Amino acid sequence: MNPADPSTWIVSDTGIGPFQLGSNWKNVTAQLPAGRAPNEECPNPLAGFFDLAGIRIAVFLDDSGAILGVSAGNPFQTPNAATDSGRRPLGGPHTLEGIGYGSTVAELTSAYPSIERPAPDDNENFPRFIQRTTARPSISFTVNLASQAVNDMGVWPDSPPYEYCG
Repeated sequence: MNPADPSTWIVSDTGIGPFQLGSNWKNVTAQLPAGRAPNEECPNPLAGFFDLAGIRIAVFLDDSGAILGVSAGNPFQTPNAATDSGRRPLGGPHTLEGIGYGSTVAELTSAYPSIERPAPDDNENFPRFIQRTTARPSISFTVNLASQAVNDMGVWPDSPPYEYCG
């Protein structure tokens, strides 16, 4: 894995690329090439954000700065659900099964036959599919229904949060 190249990052129940659960957030980001820590309007001191090579990393931290959960989204592959039905596969993190940005719902459910779709939430256009693991963390995949493509993946100790800053 090359920390500077998100296309080499593996998504597993231990984390996403260099953003491994339990790792210190500041130590991880210090080892990465110059990325951009977006100026989020986020009052939550236990949330962190980092942009690198078109990938938006969002994490939840404990009081010591250890990563409790992480998601990697591709803000450039978030088409308007009402108007954009094009699939735009892009490089980035992926599972060992080959699921990553641009993977279809059919590819996702084929790779993970036991994957769960949680009850509908406030954002019906971007449902989260959850792959439970025996190690407790779950891997989440957010899908854009208009394009039928994965555009965000996360690793969480339980279910992914709906909101980071609220």
